[in-house]
Amino acid sequence: MKRALRRFLDALFPPRCGLCAKPAALDSEGVCGRCRAALSGLSAKSVRLNRSLLGECRIDEAAAIYAYREPVKGAIHRLKFYGSKRAGLCLGACMARAVDPGILAGVDFVTAVPVTKRRRKTLGYNHAEVLAGQFCRLLDLPCRFDVLVKVVDNTSQSQLDAGKRPANVRGAYAVAQGDELSGKCVLLIDDVLTTGSTLNECAAALKEAGARRVVCLTVAHPDFLQ
Repeated sequence: MKRALRRFLDALFPPRCGLCAKPAALDSEGVCGRCRAALSGLSAKSVRLNRSLLGECRIDEAAAIYAYREPVKGAIHRLKFYGSKRAGLCLGACMARAVDPGILAGVDFVTAVPVTKRRRKTLGYNHAEVLAGQFCRLLDLPCRFDVLVKVVDNTSQSQLDAGKRPANVRGAYAVAQGDELSGKCVLLIDDVLTTGSTLNECAAALKEAGARRVVCLTVAHPDFLQ
């Protein structure tokens, strides 16, 4: 009975891929066959941070799962700007499937790059928390979203060229008062790594609070950083 009802509902309202948002048959992670095939060709290479741009680099290791191209690019845009939490859950599942287990070695907990209260209210969620929450749920990793806070409502990094990004986020992030991070290894998750300025500023706050090591993981990074 339940199967028949599901087939009837699928005929009326075909399921849509979490990445391309088109009606299609989906796998267990909500990805259609065409997007799954495309993902196999988007594996990101090692991320080399531009240390001269960042100044003092506080990130110990950085990795991205995919190159910033379709269908990943479109899914990230829907997650960040159009309220598609489902796209984020799908991306988080893809991250969990494709991550190199080596980057998780020694991690005490996972956290996400925070957003301002205004941004959270506008979108209804923090997109990085959606990614990290799904990633941790599927890999059974401890996650904490009460560690970092954004204390400056600055200009969006996407509106600035690379040279202006480090200054734009300087001092924008802090560790919640009284949080104890001494000796911890933290995995910090965000959607896209471009210059690394945002992640580096978050890493600086974590290390100033006592974190021993900060590893950064994103869904994607632009081709020019490969």
